[in-house]
Amino acid sequence: TSGLVERPRRFKDDGELARIEAAAAVADAALAELRPRLLDGPTEAEFALELDATMRRLGATKPSVETIVSSGPNTSRPHARPSGRRVEPGDLVIIDFGAVVDGYCSDMTRTVAVGDVDDTSVRMLEVVTAAQAAGVAAVAPGVAAADVDAACRAVIGDAGWADAFESEPAPQRLLLPARVTVGTAEASAALAAREVLLALVHGRRHVHHAE
Repeated sequence: TSGLVERPRRFKDDGELARIEAAAAVADAALAELRPRLLDGPTEAEFALELDATMRRLGATKPSVETIVSSGPNTSRPHARPSGRRVEPGDLVIIDFGAVVDGYCSDMTRTVAVGDVDDTSVRMLEVVTAAQAAGVAAVAPGVAAADVDAACRAVIGDAGWADAFESEPAPQRLLLPARVTVGTAEASAALAAREVLLALVHGRRHVHHAE
């Protein structure tokens, strides 16, 4: 009986996909509504609590994960717990969150710039956006997850930041048709964004602007 339930669950029917999309929409809408609040200088913990409450008000049963809000130097800590640090102008803020709607979950990571940011951060956004587009274009049924990961990494490598990655490349697991619709490409692109942000913004190595 091993895998009797797990294997069929890999494939989502239209109703399940609609619920996942609804969960993602609730989370997206909650952050869009609350994002200006970052300009007020809330603590990480305050913003996390307000985001959870906003998702519930917009229709979520509960958060799908423990909401992570990390700002400034705290973004160098993977899975940081929201702290009493106040968000400051010029910060990059990483928000990892999701919503449960009708039993189905969304999970997303967003990086938000508060006010003006430096040229390196702007360049990072350009490179990561291009990496995400490359990852999305690489996704198709039967494509190895490693190939999607490699497409993202190649763009970042061409920008001169190949050594910014600290995680291992994705495994050679093949993508199933239903998985293509529920965020595999976005997950690979989020990994690219996370690795570049952690390695470059917070002084793990000296950075020169790519020409």
